[in-house]
Amino acid sequence: MTREEILEGNKLIAEFMGFSNVEVFNNSLLLSHPIEGIWYYDPLWYLDYHKDWSILMPVVDKINNVWFNLSRTRQKQIEITFRAIQNRILLVNLSESHRLVIKFIKWHKI
Repeated sequence: MTREEILEGNKLIAEFMGFSNVEVFNNSLLLSHPIEGIWYYDPLWYLDYHKDWSILMPVVDKINNVWFNLSRTRQKQIEITFRAIQNRILLVNLSESHRLVIKFIKWHKI
């Protein structure tokens, strides 16, 4: 994936997780907050889902919750991707897990 695709995917993940005010800063995504009309970046909230399992795993947990609340018809539409995410986690393949998470979220937005 190109850097632009990674940033776009990470922003999509952040939105899926309920974050708003996600901005690109220094070639990374992070949360920005308005204080007295001035935006600042929270250095604790770098959203580099493609680099850190501890940031990506809560996303996988939310995907699991979404999955189990889908109708059986909807589950069948995305089952291969859902199972592939689980498999890549077992194989400890962060980059492929990240790519598949983005694929699931794009499908879920439809």
